[in-house]
Amino acid sequence: MTEPYRRAKIILNPAARHGEVAKLEAEVRTLFEGLIEYELVRTEAPWHAESLARQAVREGFGLVIAAGGDGTYHEVASGILAEGGKAAIGCLPLGSGNDFARTLGISNDLRKAAHELIRGKTKRVDVGTCNGKYFTNSVGIGFDGRVTHRATELKERTDLAGLRLYFTALMDLVLHDFHGYRVRLAIDDGPETERPFLMMAVTNGFTYGGGFKITPQAVNGDGLFDYCIIDDLPRADAMWRIPLVVVGKHNWMKKVTTGRAVRLRLWADEELFAQVDGEPYKASEFDLIMLPRVLTAVIGDGRVA
Repeated sequence: MTEPYRRAKIILNPAARHGEVAKLEAEVRTLFEGLIEYELVRTEAPWHAESLARQAVREGFGLVIAAGGDGTYHEVASGILAEGGKAAIGCLPLGSGNDFARTLGISNDLRKAAHELIRGKTKRVDVGTCNGKYFTNSVGIGFDGRVTHRATELKERTDLAGLRLYFTALMDLVLHDFHGYRVRLAIDDGPETERPFLMMAVTNGFTYGGGFKITPQAVNGDGLFDYCIIDDLPRADAMWRIPLVVVGKHNWMKKVTTGRAVRLRLWADEELFAQVDGEPYKASEFDLIMLPRVLTAVIGDGRVA
């Protein structure tokens, strides 16, 4: 459906992209000035965007624009869903990765993105929960989670961002701290199986980590997760496989299992690193459940997954 928006709440995360977004408030205001009635608020701490989004829904805003990156989108979506999904989310791509905005086909050109958001072409999209925690785009468990934790450390002391940041963290771990795990896994109503395990990515979108095409065929809105499970493998094998994973040409590999599901459960005897929409997380048990088409999202003119 398409229905132009007349009023929006813009939630700007000044900490996004190494704090560079703090300098963009005037530019963001210029993008929307004279085109739509809006209120702009800035986040002040982690998870502040969620409470601001909840307040925006209660105030009757039909569109809540998350101005930041995937972490901001994640929090704003969580706030909207906590209030019954009674507003649409719009993603203004100001962050390092912007994978959810990419999934929605939103332009990286900010002026064009603003017009796409105001135009109000929307789609009902899927959301998942990981141990009860909402996620819009992806969860990664195991090696992928460790990469996110390492990327978070690098982000604080370098100027790296997006795919370059994620790739640097990945190669650092491959070269200096590469290992797998033993886990138990159940997919949908299938049996619980034990397996050697390196990582699992569960997604709604076709990229994560700032552009890695881990599940290139993913379609957000089909009511199914796409998943990619990579078994434990030697470091030397990982080195030549990584470039293929970046461009989404890895599905044929014997150590790779892909598919679609509505629920995945994983257990380990140790706490595993993970990421939920790019945010670091840890647990020894994971229960991922699909919530089909529960969130209204503004989409752009690009490829929409």
